[in-house]
Amino acid sequence: MRLRGTQRDVLIPVRTADPATNRAQERSHEAIRQLQSNYFAQAVPVEVTLLAGLNKIGHGTGRRIRHVLVSATDDAAAVVTSRQADNPRPHLQAWVELTGATSAKVLLVLLPAVS
Repeated sequence: MRLRGTQRDVLIPVRTADPATNRAQERSHEAIRQLQSNYFAQAVPVEVTLLAGLNKIGHGTGRRIRHVLVSATDDAAAVVTSRQADNPRPHLQAWVELTGATSAKVLLVLLPAVS
């Protein structure tokens, strides 16, 4: 499975004759930049079926995945653990391990490193 990385919109300042409007616009742009750099704003949701053991999921974002959260699973006995600390290629794959079930359909949330 390959996913496309998200593209950020570029904020282009438009200057006016009013200095107060310009300052307000600059504050708004700074707030938007902070939100875009937020850890969860860059999250990539992926629904996959995992098999027991280590699963290597190609994500195609081109960015290092720092951690993987498990949002939902179809099997209450399934335990999904992030193995990103062991992953030598986090910019290409997300590693998770499934135990407690032979397979499970899960919703993973990939958290890329904030740039």
